[in-house]
Amino acid sequence: METLLAALAGCSGISMLSILRKKRQNITHYEIHVCGKQAETYPHVLAFFIVLFMTRNPRIAETLTHLGDYPLLPTLVQWTSSLNSLLPIGVGVMLADRLYRDRRTHVDELFHSMRGALSARLAGKYFGCLFATMIPVLLFYGIGVGVIAWQTHNIMALPLALATFAGIMLPGFLFITSFSLPCTAIMWVPLYQFLFICYWFWGNELGTHTGIPTISGTILTPDGKYAVHGLLWS
Repeated sequence: METLLAALAGCSGISMLSILRKKRQNITHYEIHVCGKQAETYPHVLAFFIVLFMTRNPRIAETLTHLGDYPLLPTLVQWTSSLNSLLPIGVGVMLADRLYRDRRTHVDELFHSMRGALSARLAGKYFGCLFATMIPVLLFYGIGVGVIAWQTHNIMALPLALATFAGIMLPGFLFITSFSLPCTAIMWVPLYQFLFICYWFWGNELGTHTGIPTISGTILTPDGKYAVHGLLWS
């Protein structure tokens, strides 16, 4: 297990540092903390893992202090786009064990015993998982929007934040939910979580200048870059 966690920390850590450099972040301190837990029963699979990235950027405090000097819409778009680079990873990882947890707690038996069309039950499962996972995302996003509204003294930050969230982040979350739930029905959950993290960095953050084939920068990526360009340069 230690080897797998070390590989995960090393691979994701290099990718994260590459993203920060691409976004021209002046990082003066960088730490990676990773932990996991094995199942108590044989074959002692990796039940879950947590990767924590800790950075220090002296420009963040200065930027927060002078938020009022920047235009409102580009500030909100930048905040939303920054979160959409990393938060979907947590959403995909958290959604991965939903079906496994239902089987373990026998909730799936209750699901199959309910009356009603299968499509309605699947839709309820889909949107229930989506909304439950998005609650912490919305809380964190709302804190940032509140800081922006307070610094800019502009109440229009709230409706504009809803628009930027719906245009930039929500489509990616819809895709991740529809992708994570069925894949884990046929795939080992820790393996899917590892592959999903690798996919996100490869398919959304890897630049085409590296020479590695990637779908980054195309319409197939759910990172909201097309919406960002539309909001800023339309």
